[in-house]
Amino acid sequence: MRYEIEPGFFIGAMYVSYAITVGMMLVTGFLLYHLAGNPEAWVYITTVVGLFIMTLPLIFRTARIIYIYSFSGVDYEPEKYLKKAS
Repeated sequence: MRYEIEPGFFIGAMYVSYAITVGMMLVTGFLLYHLAGNPEAWVYITTVVGLFIMTLPLIFRTARIIYIYSFSGVDYEPEKYLKKAS
């Protein structure tokens, strides 16, 4: 197995990160609208941007994990490694 990252890996992971971020922003806006009773625009902006900045490291790593397991053919087989250890 080659341990090199393919050239389009980070671009593909950026698409996954974008989808996660847009989903998070939509859910946050929906919850704000229904729980806070249609607040002003600055409340939406500061809440969404603040949440995005706080979760950015998590989204960054999660997007790469989702992309590599979905599209690169890498599988985790714990029974394979347990047999080697015994």
